[in-house]
Amino acid sequence: MLEEPDDALVILDGVTHALTRLDDDDPATITPADFGSAVEQRVIDTVAEWLQGAVG
Repeated sequence: MLEEPDDALVILDGVTHALTRLDDDDPATITPADFGSAVEQRVIDTVAEWLQGAVG
């Protein structure tokens, strides 16, 4: 729950709950090949940016 004024919600389109990339956005046609196997770079960048703000 966002309670503090500086809390933020970040939505990364095309990122799964496992933080990997999803290459197809149509649920009817998604196959196992559409799921990435590595953490999406945008997740890493977003977390790193948040950590910089929290520490700095």
